[in-house]
Amino acid sequence: MSKIKQSDLQTIREQFALLRTTEDLVVLLNCANDIIYSKISTKKRLTEKLLRYYAFHKENKYQTFTVLKKNGGLRTISAPDPYLKLLQKCLNVVLNIIFVPHKAANGF
Repeated sequence: MSKIKQSDLQTIREQFALLRTTEDLVVLLNCANDIIYSKISTKKRLTEKLLRYYAFHKENKYQTFTVLKKNGGLRTISAPDPYLKLLQKCLNVVLNIIFVPHKAANGF
C-alpha cells in the first residue's frame, strides 16, 4: 500500500467507527476507493446493489485460465472479475488501516 495521507487515515477510521448499515459500508469502501484511485477521474464506484450481489449470489466470479511455467508445465490462474477485484482492494485498504497488531505478534 502506498503512502496514505494522515487525513485519509483519519477519515477511514471515523467512517469505520460509524459503520452500522450496508450503506455505511458502501460509503467506507468508496472512501478507500478514492484513496486508491485518487488520480484517476473515471474510477468505478461501488454501490449497495453491487455489494449485495457479491455477498449473496453464488455464481463463480473468477475467470480461470492457464499460463506456461518456466519448466514447461502449466499454472492455473483464477482472476476475480473487475468489480470483485476492486471490492477486495478497498477492503484491503480499510483492514490495513484499522487493524493494529498486538505488540507481541510477529511473523516470518
